[in-house]
Amino acid sequence: MAISALPPFNGFFSEWLCFQSLFSGANLGGSLGLTFLLSAGFLAFTSALAAACFVKAFGVSFLARTRSHEAEHAKEAGPAMLSGMGILALLTLVFGVFAGSISGLLAKTSLGLSSLAGSELESVFNFNNLQTPQNFSAVSAPAVFSGLLLAIGVVAAVIYFITRKNKVTANRTWDCGHDIRQGMEITATGFARSIIVIFRGLLKPTKQTSIEYHDDEMRYFPKRQSIDVGRDDVYQHFFYIPLKRVSYWLSEMAKKIQNGNVNLYILYIFATLIILLLITVR
Repeated sequence: MAISALPPFNGFFSEWLCFQSLFSGANLGGSLGLTFLLSAGFLAFTSALAAACFVKAFGVSFLARTRSHEAEHAKEAGPAMLSGMGILALLTLVFGVFAGSISGLLAKTSLGLSSLAGSELESVFNFNNLQTPQNFSAVSAPAVFSGLLLAIGVVAAVIYFITRKNKVTANRTWDCGHDIRQGMEITATGFARSIIVIFRGLLKPTKQTSIEYHDDEMRYFPKRQSIDVGRDDVYQHFFYIPLKRVSYWLSEMAKKIQNGNVNLYILYIFATLIILLLITVR
């Protein structure tokens, strides 16, 4: 939640400061302001992809059945490792709720730089507010935290009063007559499928379907069906491979120059001296 920049964790308030600095720069106008505005758009796009990425990571880790013997018999880590992770997780919340105070301390450190001397950084950050210079925008981390706690409490109370008389019954999941197997669980590919479809013009996804039947003559009862979804590596196809080809071409050109012939190297030195003499005479 913190790395996806969700409030009230530290990732939200640090990203909020990044957005406000870009929005302030957009007010400069001209090409410089346009650069800040485009940067804000790219940051928003990246933030959305980060949220989608960690929704997928959570889903494939905790919302599916195990797919291997090792995962099925996995055991929880020891108290020492859990306490270490718990401290780091708690710090994401502490740094979020006290984002104003921590930003104020960082601002005091930054004011030691000559380029920031005399700025208003020290006066705009406090426990109650994260405020940009010239009162461009402001947010209160404690208020956000308190509001979320209140909203969670109200929702929990409403759900409790609505469902307090309901009875919970456990039954088999409807699976169209088939036994539920691990292969039916959603995978990372399934989570990312919607994003791949949206950007299919850029990602160039591929799809291959194979079906095995019980009877080749009567194809009404499939025995096994598999769908392989892939995509071309855009960076590999349009960046790394052309860069490799250019590097190979330059290497071949350099090989013709650096051929190990001492007489040719002396000729290079002689030609360089002639060129330098001509430039000096001019």
